[in-house]
Amino acid sequence: MNSEYNWLIPLNNRHGCHSGTFDCNFLWQSNNVYVMDNHRLALWCWLRHLGSEDKVEFVHMDEHYDCLMSHHNSWVAALPRDISALSLSEYLEYPWQGVNEICPLFRFDNYLSLFMARHGAQIKQVYISTHHDGDRPSFAFLEFSILECMGYLNARCSNTSSTKFFLNIDIDYFTETGFDEPIMIVSQDFLRAIGKIIGKGLRNGAIGCLTVALSPEFTGTWELAEMIVKELLKAAEVPFELPRD
Repeated sequence: MNSEYNWLIPLNNRHGCHSGTFDCNFLWQSNNVYVMDNHRLALWCWLRHLGSEDKVEFVHMDEHYDCLMSHHNSWVAALPRDISALSLSEYLEYPWQGVNEICPLFRFDNYLSLFMARHGAQIKQVYISTHHDGDRPSFAFLEFSILECMGYLNARCSNTSSTKFFLNIDIDYFTETGFDEPIMIVSQDFLRAIGKIIGKGLRNGAIGCLTVALSPEFTGTWELAEMIVKELLKAAEVPFELPRD
């Protein structure tokens, strides 16, 4: 891959740094690849690579569905006419009138449902692989196990003649918490295999946009999230590395 990259949001101090519903501690870009600490910014990234006439498939690999429905109708009503016209800072600050306060519209747990509400007509098929956490999407989708998802990725990344797809990965997909220590639930070999498949899809153009979130609170620790993302993207030949504090 092209080694040029951009820190659209420079990294804050990771140690003790909260990565919550509205916090965005970094955003890194290399061509059509974006890495961030949580997925709140993913919608903004996708729209930089989705033309008004484009039709794509979509794959979501995450511990959570990221389709919070508690205020869905109100959130959709508050969407700007053209989300893609928002600058990064405008997207971050775009307001929603909540029950008792004004807060940002785009959250780390509603961005996917908002994307589909506005741009669902451009998505030919949605494939989702999760730990079944959170509200299930209200839009149509096919649900994959982790092995089915890997098989789909391998097939799609080997075929450049079909529709491009957007790939959305949260590192918490590969971990489990709630035990003495957070653990990685896949092997290093499995992680590298997925990374190599993704790298092939990026190089041959099958992947139209890749967004990756570390989600350190849900992965367990910053250290574990960084270790996993480094292995995954190294195998994909994506030149990402967080700078030292």
